Amino acid sequence: MGRDERWATYSALAFLALPFVNTQPFSGYIDFAVIGALAFFLFALWRAIRADRLSLRNLSVLALAALAFSMSRQHGPYMSLLLTAALLLWRLGPWHAAAETERWGLKGHLLRLTVVMLALALGLVPAAFLHLGRYLTYGSPIYPYRFEAFGLVSPTGMTRLETARWAGLLSTGWEAMLRAFLRAWLVPDQWPRDFFDDRVLGAGLLLWLGLLCTPLLRRALNRDAKFLSLAFVAIAVGLQDFWLPRWSMTGVLALVLALGAALAWLGAHDPRALWALLLLAIAAHLGRPLYDLYGLTRLGQPYLRADLWGRPLFVGQEAADGVVSMYPDLGADFVIVRPVENGFMLPFYGRRLTNRIVGVLDEPQPDAQCALQPAGQAAELIIDQRFELAQAAPQCAWVCTYLGEGLCLAGSLVPARLPRR
Repeated sequence: MGRDERWATYSALAFLALPFVNTQPFSGYIDFAVIGALAFFLFALWRAIRADRLSLRNLSVLALAALAFSMSRQHGPYMSLLLTAALLLWRLGPWHAAAETERWGLKGHLLRLTVVMLALALGLVPAAFLHLGRYLTYGSPIYPYRFEAFGLVSPTGMTRLETARWAGLLSTGWEAMLRAFLRAWLVPDQWPRDFFDDRVLGAGLLLWLGLLCTPLLRRALNRDAKFLSLAFVAIAVGLQDFWLPRWSMTGVLALVLALGAALAWLGAHDPRALWALLLLAIAAHLGRPLYDLYGLTRLGQPYLRADLWGRPLFVGQEAADGVVSMYPDLGADFVIVRPVENGFMLPFYGRRLTNRIVGVLDEPQPDAQCALQPAGQAAELIIDQRFELAQAAPQCAWVCTYLGEGLCLAGSLVPARLPRR
């Protein structure tokens, strides 16, 4: 197996060793798969650009990879175009232009790149239609998120700061992102338990290992790999997603490529003891998924059953027995007005689950008395996190009944008071 094959194998091992990657399949999160789709896309694009001879197989793989990645995440198509532009800049720049032109001639070189771009465009067509449909329907191509890039801002959708807040960013600004970066990548502020959530040491100790291997990278990485790594880091900082490992797709790829290159180089040079120590340190991160697999084989189910209810860490911030202020258990009937900001759960359930959902509305139309009666049953409280009702019924006023972490969890509509003449 050649050096490139060893490098790829070790990089794959480092990727699987990331705690947030190898525990997400047991939690329902899918961010690890998006990073894999990005790696597949970059591999296909790089192979098509560098191939000695274009083939239908290479172009087909590129189109398939572009399709998979662009459909895996809302901003996938834009990330595809950004990375493609970076690679083309590198291949057409003074570092490679002379050699490429001498190899195929100027027209031949440009023709090759044109064919590669056509294959890429073919893979992006489904995502382009999807984003165009969202824009025409909702006003944002990445709805329910707001498009904020290249100086363009869509009028609707959740802003980047709102999305970051739901993902765990405690406040805004670079200082807050740097603190979150330290917690997630280097020094946790509490004992890490839920690695799949990745806000607390979601990368394990792999970034520390990468920093220790930095002196080797000058010899272990070739010129193309150095450019890719720097481009990955620059994109992660520019997009401001570096603070959260499961969001920082390019940051994760830069880390695993560096660790894979270090392992491949150490495996071919003395002392081999350093290679064994680094390999052991990376492989040790696979302990948690092996434990979960043990539970699967022992119990015949994909989890270890535990009495979480009776554990003191089940709900750590109870105001009283069974009362959690963040998730109030109100025993009320709710109507949900879409869209809901938090895509994973509606933040109004308590552990007794006495709340009831009596209706879900996509196009709310309150009556003259500002009442909503889905299925003929009146709701006591309304979940309307985007304040759609106030826009649909200007004769009504929104009253927030339960506020949590800066977001109105539930409220009601009342007739608006007419101004005095």
